[in-house]
Amino acid sequence: GRNKVTDALATLEVGFQRDQTDTDFRMLSARILEREARPSAALNVLLKNWPSAEEKPGYSQKVANLAQDTGNYAVAETAYSRLMEAEPNEGRWYVGKAVAQEKQGNAAALASYQHALQRVTHEPTRQFIEQKIAALSAQANSAGKP
Repeated sequence: GRNKVTDALATLEVGFQRDQTDTDFRMLSARILEREARPSAALNVLLKNWPSAEEKPGYSQKVANLAQDTGNYAVAETAYSRLMEAEPNEGRWYVGKAVAQEKQGNAAALASYQHALQRVTHEPTRQFIEQKIAALSAQANSAGKP
């Protein structure tokens, strides 16, 4: 059990030292840590060498998911921004960024949800986005009134 996991992680760490650019070792290590209920440790492993989203979109997606799971919304927002640049027509990246921005209290979330709505076709997701837009618009309107 635990000793095998520790041994596997130690072996992967040796691999990181030999080849700092090998993202496959980092992904494997992150998956092991995630299965061990250590999402913060998994995120830290991935953040040590973060390739471009064009090159490895799955890596940025894993960073985004782990960042959201651990409440690190600034990192999640960065990851989704990178994914948006790599795959500009993929609506889920806009939704992810909007959620991360909203969790940080960032007013830009409203615009991100509006951009997401232009790209998402899945009806339940569209309904979620429309609800968020309505709620954030109402919030923005009431904030401006005395």
